[in-house]
Order: sequence, then C-alpha cells, then structure tokens
Amino acid sequence: MPKYESVVLDTVTISNFIKVGKLDLVCELYNDNLYITEAVIIELGRGNIEIDDWVRSGKIKKAVFYHETEIPKELSEDLSDGEISCIIYGIKTNCAIATDDRRARKTIEGMYEYRKLTGTVGLLHELVQEGLVTRESARALLEEMIEKGFWYRRNDIPF
Repeated sequence: MPKYESVVLDTVTISNFIKVGKLDLVCELYNDNLYITEAVIIELGRGNIEIDDWVRSGKIKKAVFYHETEIPKELSEDLSDGEISCIIYGIKTNCAIATDDRRARKTIEGMYEYRKLTGTVGLLHELVQEGLVTRESARALLEEMIEKGFWYRRNDIPF
C-alpha cells in the first residue's frame, strides 16, 4: 500500500520519470490517485514533454480546483506557477505534494506546516517498498535521471 492516498506531481518530479520512460510505474503505484495541475502541464509543454496521453487515458487526473484564497506574496516571488499550483491543490485537498524543489519543500513545511511531501527519490523508494522495482533497478533509474539532468546527491539514497 502506497505511503499516501493521493499525490499531486510537480514538473521536475513527473519529468524525471517521463525522461526515463517510467511514469507508468508511478501510475501503477498510485492507481487512480495521481494528479497534475494545469500550470504543470504548461511547464511540461515548454520543455517539449507531452503528458496529454496520460491525462486522456485517466492514468493521471487533471487537478481541478478554484483559487479561493489569495496567493501569499512569498509563494509568488520564489516559486514557479507549477509549484504554487501543486502547493495550493495539495493543501486544499489533503493530497501529498511531489516536488524536488528545496524552496518549495521549505515553504510547504515552514509556512504551511504541511508534512505530506515526497519527490523523485521518495517515489522510487516507495516503488522498492511495494515490490514494483528492485533496489538495484531503482538505483539504476536514479542514475539515469541524474544523467538526464536531475540534480541529486548520490550519497543520500535511501534504498
């Protein structure tokens, strides 16, 4: 059973899995409980990363919400639209937020005292825990993600 009931994916986290052709593993882990915001879809499009087929198939759901509150100034200055939308959606729906951005994570934990956080490595760890990949294949995926531009300290791998 996955660590969280549902997860909203930020741009870097989802693109890491797309770049190595393994987004299907995250979809399998969270079944019908993966979400993506419109702002993240736009950011992915700017990087020529297509997500439409995943959304059309229902493997990833488009996060639908209304901006009922004003965005705090701290969010708008320091974070991208994708990160902001994931934070708002995650907190409003009690959904885990998957982000690899250090500033976003500090904001979520500090400003909002929200603890449902994960990211690329956290999802890889869950895949190992759930038996969907071996430790060796998770490490190989992480190495491939790093080769394709993901920044991560190799000495800090939890699996």
